[in-house]
Amino acid sequence: MENTIRILIVEDNPDDAELTKRELKKIGTPYEIQWVDSKASFLKELETRLPDVILCDYKMPDLGGPEALEIVRGRSQVIPFIVVSGTIGEDIAVEMLQAGATDYVLKDKRQRLGFAVEHALEVGRELTKRKKAEEALSASEKKYRQLFEESSDAIIIAYPQTRMFVDCNKKALEISGYSREELLSMRADQLHPEDRVNETMEAFKKQAAGMKIAVESEILTKDKKRVAVSINTSVVEIDGKLCLMGVFRDITERMKIEATQRLTQLGELVSDMAHEVNNPLMIISGNAQLCLMEDIKPPIVKENLGVIIDQCSRAKTIIERLLAFSKPSKGELKDVDINAVVDLSAKLLEHQYSLINIKIIKSYQPQLPIISIDEKQIQEVLVNIIKNAAEAMPGGGMITIVTSQEGQSLRIDITDTGEGISDEAMKKMFVPFFTTKEKGTGLGLPVCYGIIKVHGGELKFNSEVGKGTTATILLPLGGGKRDV
Repeated sequence: MENTIRILIVEDNPDDAELTKRELKKIGTPYEIQWVDSKASFLKELETRLPDVILCDYKMPDLGGPEALEIVRGRSQVIPFIVVSGTIGEDIAVEMLQAGATDYVLKDKRQRLGFAVEHALEVGRELTKRKKAEEALSASEKKYRQLFEESSDAIIIAYPQTRMFVDCNKKALEISGYSREELLSMRADQLHPEDRVNETMEAFKKQAAGMKIAVESEILTKDKKRVAVSINTSVVEIDGKLCLMGVFRDITERMKIEATQRLTQLGELVSDMAHEVNNPLMIISGNAQLCLMEDIKPPIVKENLGVIIDQCSRAKTIIERLLAFSKPSKGELKDVDINAVVDLSAKLLEHQYSLINIKIIKSYQPQLPIISIDEKQIQEVLVNIIKNAAEAMPGGGMITIVTSQEGQSLRIDITDTGEGISDEAMKKMFVPFFTTKEKGTGLGLPVCYGIIKVHGGELKFNSEVGKGTTATILLPLGGGKRDV
């Protein structure tokens, strides 16, 4: 019969083989069973005709499960191979699955055989379909293959109905971090962060309908890093079926340049505004102070003048921060031990935070190279970040500070166990005046960013909502700063 499933049982024990046959009777699909009990008969059966599924004992006198699997995979990558054994442990089972086995069933749990066979056949059918699709793609686009593979952009081909990937080039593997097998087992929606899936899939639908539109989105790499990409999609025909070919271009550097340009332009505007506001502010504060020198009777007037002076002082502090952001000072460079600088910054706050149930844990790599920095500026950055970490833990928690060397840079990681930062807030954290605090100015992190940047370093954050945040500072060795 055309739809009869050929099942090959590889088992040296006749009783076990019979028990397996009985259990297979529960399968609804018509089947034909072949039983072999040695390596020689196994090889002969494979030469005669390949089965649809193989049930193989893990240990036989002249044939082991790993060897049998290797023999089968040498002939076909899609035939489902199920290990059936009474002695196999979990570690061995995992090794067999990693080597290419489809499933494993313990002999004392043969009731799983029916499900395992049906599942294995479904996997085999899917693998066969995918293999045929890959072969068809290779045949129909052979002359373009080299261009496809060597493209500087990532290219991924998918079925529009299922969104399953069916082909990809080397750049797609490089940008995503996945192996070819891993990527081709995924759907298009699994390649994007959760907060970008809906908009990207909406564009996917429009592209599937034949609309040529460019999309800017993000992909989520194997190690969970977000990479900004532009996606241009077109409809192609492969083996008579319409597929979508997406061309992904990494735009991370472009976005960094654009962000830097925006910050530079904003910095220039902020500098001009700060100077314009500072002069009338000094006049207001000065006149308020002169009034306080007079014999003013109504207490409310004195109180209001005091408020004016206090608020002018606060505004002056904000303006100083604006100027620090717009034109980071080079400060005074000197050779320091970074561990000493970090430790002093932590000690300034350690006692204060211990009173509100916040513990600071320090782990410094010993004998780090001496680095040339502006000590006061770096302390300002460290204190600011530690304060932010504490404010993210209103009920108490833990702040861990770690120093280390990473290549030609010194690295400082400050990790809290706080509320975490949303993806939306992460995108704006270095934008001046953006703040999530009720009384924040939104200038702390932009100023920190400017200080680290003028040192030629890098300031970045990694956060997960509900679990905490890590701030990472990278400072280059060798001394000196660069102009910005």
